[in-house]
Formats: sequence, structure tokens, C-alpha cells
Amino acid sequence: MKVFDAKTKENLNIPKWITVKGNSINAINKSVKINDKDGEALIGDTMYSARILSCNGVIPTDDYSEVELKQAELLKTLSKKELIIYREDEDTVFYRGVLDGSVKIGYYHGSNTSKAFSINFNLKCVDIFAYGEEKEITFINEMGKKKITCEGNYNILPTIEISNAEKLNGKVLEFNNDTVLELSKEIELKGKTLKYKNGFLKLEDEDYSSYLTDESIISFLVLKPSENEIKINIPESTIKIKYREVF
Repeated sequence: MKVFDAKTKENLNIPKWITVKGNSINAINKSVKINDKDGEALIGDTMYSARILSCNGVIPTDDYSEVELKQAELLKTLSKKELIIYREDEDTVFYRGVLDGSVKIGYYHGSNTSKAFSINFNLKCVDIFAYGEEKEITFINEMGKKKITCEGNYNILPTIEISNAEKLNGKVLEFNNDTVLELSKEIELKGKTLKYKNGFLKLEDEDYSSYLTDESIISFLVLKPSENEIKINIPESTIKIKYREVF
């Protein structure tokens, strides 16, 4: 497995002998008792609890102090930070989580086995989804309808960067004839890059979200896990669409 600090992107170098052995997520359904009838009645929608990644490994050694040192190192390395977690070194899909609970040591010593110690801990992913590698598609001076095919299981909120245009106004982009990036007032780019992310619009570090129409504020631009049709309404520009597929 590979684990990174989500803030600094530093590889935390988890020992190779520690691996993810389990991956669990629960569906939660609320129910109530109705009068004197048998059984219960469901209320509300099904909700999903946090994802739990169970990690453990075995150290063949006779030196208990060495194991205690490794336990302390892991606790210090994994705690008090958000983590980016890859189950396998070769994985391209990752989870976001934190250390949940303690780092435990187990001891094995039998007549037919040499001394060995186990270390195990759980990583809790409050965000239950897994994310793929960032993808980027660039359109240069391309106007009209284009296609983007996305994999995954859930809708995606992309990041959109627009540059090399003098000014923008009105409908800039349309996704699947459903959501639109539309401006109520003209914006002059003056060689700068306009960024749209999570419903916010910024020109460099200056917030231009108030320039969005009500429709654009209420309904964000969304990519679906299938073939998407986007419509570009500006003739001369460079448009970059960045996204991660969600599983």
C-alpha cells in the first residue's frame, strides 16, 4: 500500500509488509415500530457509513523493542493528518481517510513457529468514494458540440480553466443540455485565466462568482459516468477541463 499526506503530498513510506486486508462499508436503514404490528417500517433513505480499511502486517523478529519502536513511528506518521491511501502500490484509484483508533501489536509464539509480531490499524474514510487519477482535456479554438466519456459510478464536478480569450459573456459552456456556465455580466480576461470550480468563479485570485446567472449558481456543471456532450459557445479560447472519476 501507499499512503500520502493529503496536505503536503509527502509519501509517508509505509513498510512494504503492511497491506490492506479488508475494505468495508455499511448501508444504514432507519426503521420504526408501528403500533402492535409485527416487524418494523423503514423511514427515510438508505445512508452509507464511513469506509473502513483494515491494515496489518507481520514482523518476524525476537526483539520486542523493535516492534514497539515501529508502533510509535506508525502512530506519529499516520495521526493528526488527512491521508491519501492507495490499497496497492500499482493502484491508480485512491481513498481519503484518517487513522481511526489505535495501532495494535499482536504476538505469536508456538512450538512449530518462530517468534513473530503483528501490527494492525484501521484507516477511516469519511468520504466513502474512491477517486481516479486526474484527467485533463484541452480544447483550443474549438466551438460547437464535443464528447467526453467518463468512467466511474458517480457524477463528477470538473474544474474548468478558460484562457486566451479577450472577454466572456452570456452562455459560455453547456453540459448535456442540462447544466450551463452562464455569465450575467461581461468579464474581460486581459491575458488571465478564468477558473470555475465547485460552483465558484475566479479570475486569478479575484472572486467573480457574482457574475454567474441564477441558473449557473443553482445547478453546477456536472460530468456523468457515461458519454457527455458539451457545447462550447466561444470561438477563440483555450478551455481545459480537469476531473477525477469517482468510484
